[in-house]
Amino acid sequence: MRWDPGERYATSKLLQHLVLPKLTAYVNPDDVIVNLVDPGFCKGSGLHRDAHGMIKAILSLMKTITGRTLETGSSTYVDASVIKGKESHGCFVMDWSIKPFANMVYDPKGVPVINRLWDETMTELDFAGARDVLKNL
Repeated sequence: MRWDPGERYATSKLLQHLVLPKLTAYVNPDDVIVNLVDPGFCKGSGLHRDAHGMIKAILSLMKTITGRTLETGSSTYVDASVIKGKESHGCFVMDWSIKPFANMVYDPKGVPVINRLWDETMTELDFAGARDVLKNL
């Protein structure tokens, strides 16, 4: 099986959607606000740095035409943590608004997947004592 950066990118985004509700259950929004933020397609991000040929040309053109500046993209993080406030804790923020998570988050069939992902992630982070850190929050 060949490594596909586009597929890995999409998978990493889905994994973020799946793990966030579990993580935010441990974190008090009075202490810190945890949101998942999509800053949009930003110029200067290096997102397509490994692309080649026509794909690289198309992505470069798309960035030039539709890409946000890094400043504009970063403002989505400020919005999600400062402007939205603790009421948004545990939300997915895209284009400066709260959006729904991936469908799997709401589907009862997704629950075992989410639980397995969480358990496997915690196991991977055992070396750092992640479970103890979360218990002590």
